[in-house]
Amino acid sequence: MDRLLPDGWLHVTGQAQQALQRELETELPLTNPQPHPLAGIPLRVIAEWESDDSVLAEHLDSELLSMVHLSCTGRQERAKHPTTEFTGTYEEFLIWNGVQPEF
Repeated sequence: MDRLLPDGWLHVTGQAQQALQRELETELPLTNPQPHPLAGIPLRVIAEWESDDSVLAEHLDSELLSMVHLSCTGRQERAKHPTTEFTGTYEEFLIWNGVQPEF
């Protein structure tokens, strides 16, 4: 079941999800000078931000979500991308986006 997402976030499925998943898996180990802190953690892209190259990925081995801003170049970066803008629970993600979760 898809979780409700804050405004601006779009669920991804099918080919769009697969393309973003490949991009995430390609970029995380290529950050410079070291692999990204999320490299090697099993992640699944579940949403994308409507106005930039950010994705929301769920950690498959925990209850955490991470928002990662991709470079979308698919090669090693000199800049600081990809960057992790957020890691936390679903409820923390809602609060971080200005949404009061219903408990």
